[in-house]
Amino acid sequence: MRNRIASLDTAKGIAILAVILGPYFQEFSPDKMNIVYCFHMPLFFLISGYCLSINKTFKDFAKSKIHRLLIPYAVTAVIWGCLQTLKSFIKNGALDGVKQAIKCIYAILYGGGQGQGSFYLTKSLEWKAIGCEVGMLWFLLALLWGSLFVYGIAKFKSRTVQCMVVIVIAMFGYLSAQYIVLPFSIQQGMLATSYLYIGLTAKQYGLTDKIKLNFINCSLCLIGFVSWILMSKFSLLEMYCNSYKYGILDWLTSIVISCFIIVICQLILSKNNTIQAVFSWLGKNSLIILCFHYIDARIFGFIVHRFASIFDLNFLLNMVIVFIGSCLLYVLGVCGMNVVKKC
Repeated sequence: MRNRIASLDTAKGIAILAVILGPYFQEFSPDKMNIVYCFHMPLFFLISGYCLSINKTFKDFAKSKIHRLLIPYAVTAVIWGCLQTLKSFIKNGALDGVKQAIKCIYAILYGGGQGQGSFYLTKSLEWKAIGCEVGMLWFLLALLWGSLFVYGIAKFKSRTVQCMVVIVIAMFGYLSAQYIVLPFSIQQGMLATSYLYIGLTAKQYGLTDKIKLNFINCSLCLIGFVSWILMSKFSLLEMYCNSYKYGILDWLTSIVISCFIIVICQLILSKNNTIQAVFSWLGKNSLIILCFHYIDARIFGFIVHRFASIFDLNFLLNMVIVFIGSCLLYVLGVCGMNVVKKC
């Protein structure tokens, strides 16, 4: 078992909490979504890059990533597809249930979370959405692709060549997404390569060992905090579809904000054992929580909303009930999965 870095687990915990809070911002105040969108996925990719172990053979590396990422993707997506089909069957009958099942199967195989649904190419060579997608599970596929790309890039001996290849891959993923929608979130994975590579480079230079309370890190915190405020207010980063409102400026800012959070976790949250323990637990179990959140956001949240509408609860109280219920569900889910692993 690899040695874990507490500050990175804590930062990952903040990132997964931001993922959970995302839908609440979207429903309560859509214009505030970028408070979490501007950093949560970039932060995940940066930390994942730092944790990459590239000293394995490609076969072993690919096998470990497929086992860790593709299997959770498939299991979670199939559960979602079955529940969506059952929901349509109960609500609209057998025929609609069959149609929904076909859509879900296609969406799972397509593997895109573009926000408009999975796509297919018509005879007129136009992309048409089917209104069904895997949503936030795109992250697992993008992380798989990005990890494989970075593994190959790291084999080049020249750092200059590595950087050039990263730029080419990331730019192709970003630019091509503006014109064509490729399946299996490969374009998101290509752009994610840039974050993963920066994380891997930070590990190779031992940068987390150099996070001390000094002028440079305090300045980074100030710049990161100001960047977070400005980007939350004036920009919009939607990594699920490779959309950056201000292009490379948003990309750079997302890295600065992510670094700011990591530094804060090292300098401040590490001083409070209770707070760090909570966020660190979230970080260690972030993959399981992401999968449970995916199902929850589509099923459990829907049930609670219906419950609230029956009893005429106001919107804010409804959100609080959903959030508390969701958190309890995640804790039980993580504990259950950990017990299963030990068996």
